[in-house]
Amino acid sequence: MRDWRGLRTELGRDRRALVQFFCAVTSYRPLPHMVPGHLAGLTAPEILPDGKVSSAKTNKLMLGGIGAGKTGWAGAEFTMGVIANPGAWHLMAGPTHDQVDNVNLPHWLRYVEELEQAGYPLGEGKWHKQAKMQKLVCGGRVFARTYAKIGNLLGFEFATVWTDEIETVPRSLEVWDTLDGRVRDSRGQWRQIIGTTTPSGLRNVVAKFHTARLQAHQLSDPEERDRELSRWFWARHTGLDNPYLPAGYLPGLRKHYSTRRWRQEVMAEILRPESVIWAEFEESRHCIHFGSFHPQTMEYDLAYDAGDQYPHVLWIARDAMGRSIVFDELCEDNVPTGKLHEEIVARCERLKRPPSIIVCDRAVKPEIRWAQYQFPRSHVLRMQSRLEQSVAEGIEVVRDQLDPVDGDARLLFAKHLVDNGTRRGIVACMSNYRYKTDMHGVITPIPHKDNVFDHGADALRMHQVAVHARHSQAYTLTRRHL
Repeated sequence: MRDWRGLRTELGRDRRALVQFFCAVTSYRPLPHMVPGHLAGLTAPEILPDGKVSSAKTNKLMLGGIGAGKTGWAGAEFTMGVIANPGAWHLMAGPTHDQVDNVNLPHWLRYVEELEQAGYPLGEGKWHKQAKMQKLVCGGRVFARTYAKIGNLLGFEFATVWTDEIETVPRSLEVWDTLDGRVRDSRGQWRQIIGTTTPSGLRNVVAKFHTARLQAHQLSDPEERDRELSRWFWARHTGLDNPYLPAGYLPGLRKHYSTRRWRQEVMAEILRPESVIWAEFEESRHCIHFGSFHPQTMEYDLAYDAGDQYPHVLWIARDAMGRSIVFDELCEDNVPTGKLHEEIVARCERLKRPPSIIVCDRAVKPEIRWAQYQFPRSHVLRMQSRLEQSVAEGIEVVRDQLDPVDGDARLLFAKHLVDNGTRRGIVACMSNYRYKTDMHGVITPIPHKDNVFDHGADALRMHQVAVHARHSQAYTLTRRHL
């Protein structure tokens, strides 16, 4: 065992030898674009300003689209960090228990088993499911936690930390900084924190790396500049870089994704945040002439957001080509509920058939009961599951219909709604529904609730989720719901 510890120590001094050894004794075969990420990083001890010697610390961020292989890369990189630092503690962390147990942990267990079969045991005993921990040969431990439990790790010290899908959680920078402060285990030869994620704009952890690398490029000393760039390594890879994805996987995503979602979640592009939520909306593209509703050849739905004194009701036709066309709306301010109900019924009667689907706000139960009583032949839906209630996901579903990667827009609006004299009209909502900005003027991913443009947007969002994202239909989750 002393020879194994000595070999691990020796491998930790040469990252290239470490990668070669790992690939020789396990089934891991990195794609060509993954190799630089393994070779990058510091290994030699550093001398601090006070004269003390400290182990080198590296920060790595792998930005990848869906299917790019970033989690597989990080699983191997994490295991190599454990090999190179005998006696130290290590942590893998993810957004949910499901993600940690079924995505991250299997990579670790697979390599532990393969290393043992090759005669290089790494784990001492089996993985402890309740404690989410495993003891290591030559000392040390590996832990698995979710980001919700990082507050319990403030007393821990680690040599290696792997944060998977870090940009999918709120306060991702706070999570990163908390875990980064725990990468201080002096028993390791070098320390490393690894992040893998699909970017969500130039914010949070992505912005932290961007700023650090900009500062490194400004250093005049070439050696110091190269060292800082190695300390803050990042790379970006797309889903198209992985030749082993199943045939039809990416074309299936392309069929349902908006252009922006494709660029961000598959191509892993760092897109500039937009203040306007649906910046893809253009009157010239999305507003069409809609003569009249034909009950014999078309069906229509009602989307109803009750609002607090600011209700918004949309009449949405669905044609044979699968398009949704908003052709009527009711959005008077401070209208009595009884009068609102009468006007809804009158307009539906003029259409000579009841709505096929009525989508209501789940929080306003009296309106749900009224819709069920008034339109017994209609299917009354509400956003029940956590996924359906997600505002962020609903926004993306609307975006997918406004600007699909391939083909024409599938969400349209009747042209007579553009100048119908209403202050809160749906066309105005599409152009003015915006994200909040924080006290520093930074755009946040939270929509602004102003009681003007948000209720029409909410009604449309709920309808599109009900029609295009029901659990009984084919539906693709975003990285936020892993």
